[in-house]
Amino acid sequence: MNVADLQQHFRNVVAFVEVAKPAEKVLNELRAVVEAFGPFAGYSLADFGAFLVKAEEYNRTGVLPVVPEKKTKAAAKPRVPKAPVPSASETIDKMFAFYETVIHSSLTDAEIDAQTLPIEKLPKAALETLVAKMHLSPTMKKLKVGEMRTKIRSEFRERKFRYERSDY
Repeated sequence: MNVADLQQHFRNVVAFVEVAKPAEKVLNELRAVVEAFGPFAGYSLADFGAFLVKAEEYNRTGVLPVVPEKKTKAAAKPRVPKAPVPSASETIDKMFAFYETVIHSSLTDAEIDAQTLPIEKLPKAALETLVAKMHLSPTMKKLKVGEMRTKIRSEFRERKFRYERSDY
């Protein structure tokens, strides 16, 4: 049973009372109750009863009772898969390809530095392989890792500068 059923019963009561010819005030009050049930027609009687309890407390105290809601698990954010970390050999190939084409581009030094940033993650053995592939001085292999990275990155800028200087 829900409030719509209760509303129908009160409509029947109004029809029954009309036959008895009561005071117009009584009929108006009954009709008002029937109309007041309208917005709650879909409520179950238990839910409507709980609503009436809250309404009475609010009417008596002026404070709306707050019932804590059940905590629900937060919606899990969709996991964005991390981009696969390129292997050292892939990074070496990428850096060598960039080294070969750096002379044909209009890149600034800052852009060259940004493009060569993956060198910072290469271990010494991979750096030595890159040095050999780029045909740089074999003495670079004797440098510390940080110095070797700096020299390799500066070689990209130098290669572009040498090309531009010879182009004029």
